[in-house]
Amino acid sequence: MRRIAIIVGLLPVALACNDSGAPRRNVMLGVQEVLAPTELAPNAELIATITVITGGCKAFDRFVTSRSGNRLSVEARGFDAAGGQLCPDDIRYEPREYRSTVPPANPVVLAVRQPNGDEIVRQIQIR
Repeated sequence: MRRIAIIVGLLPVALACNDSGAPRRNVMLGVQEVLAPTELAPNAELIATITVITGGCKAFDRFVTSRSGNRLSVEARGFDAAGGQLCPDDIRYEPREYRSTVPPANPVVLAVRQPNGDEIVRQIQIR
């Protein structure tokens, strides 16, 4: 009987982030790592792996990119469905593929923004 009471008591916590009625906020997600080539041929496609930090009530949705000269700025965006509810304490590191055509400048700078304003920067030589 005690086991049933524990399971029933934990059920709302387990379902809190899956509640389709819970409000979802669009948020910038943290990034743990950026793996990108150090060299690319002209007109080659840039393929990088960006490891996004999710878990709890946060889920990855997309990358948002902007360009300025030789710089590609990237943000990992997602949703936070906490809405004042308790969420599991399960930090996840999700490798996601990022693809882009490279700007016609040398070197290309790939800058991945963090929620605190810092950036993870990778420089790519075009040869």
